[in-house]
Amino acid sequence: MWWLAGVWELVMINKLRLAERFKSPLAPLFQRGELGSAYFLVLLGLVLVALFYWWRCVSLEGQLVQIKTQHKQEVAAADSAAAKRVLEANDRADVLFVQLSHTEQTLKTLSQEKQHAIVNHTTGRTCFNAPLVRVLNATTRSQTSSLPASSPVLDAGDDAVATDTDLAPWIVNAQEQYEVCRARLKVLIDWHTSEKEVHEH
Repeated sequence: MWWLAGVWELVMINKLRLAERFKSPLAPLFQRGELGSAYFLVLLGLVLVALFYWWRCVSLEGQLVQIKTQHKQEVAAADSAAAKRVLEANDRADVLFVQLSHTEQTLKTLSQEKQHAIVNHTTGRTCFNAPLVRVLNATTRSQTSSLPASSPVLDAGDDAVATDTDLAPWIVNAQEQYEVCRARLKVLIDWHTSEKEVHEH
């Protein structure tokens, strides 16, 4: 603490010089060192307060920098994890989309083969008589599915009937639509299941 002793000595010297120059009545007190000691203690207290304030500011500033750095790291880590999950989800979606496209193309090819084979395995035998066809084609009070409008037999009037040649293509088309719908639902379920498993891990 040699520098404090130096500060005290300078204070004492300056105060004595000022008292002698202006013939102040406080000169005896400075000479005895009583008032000089009081000034020294006040100055020492101010220096200590200033040092404490400076240390506190530096400490708080360091903590603030640390908090900001930690926050930036957490945000960067969260963004990186989110981006990784998005990429993984897109990759899974691409794989499932390829599988679905392959399944739909396979079902379409199968339906076309069935449609071509129907001609060789149907005879035009009546399966649904005219009253039943009219019931199936009803559009009021019963919103049931009608038979294919493209069938020339069904457009023949009130006496129209449905033959095995008429029904077979409709059945093949219904089978294809059902299988496509089931395949799409399976893809959605698989994607959500894999997404849930990723979040759990």
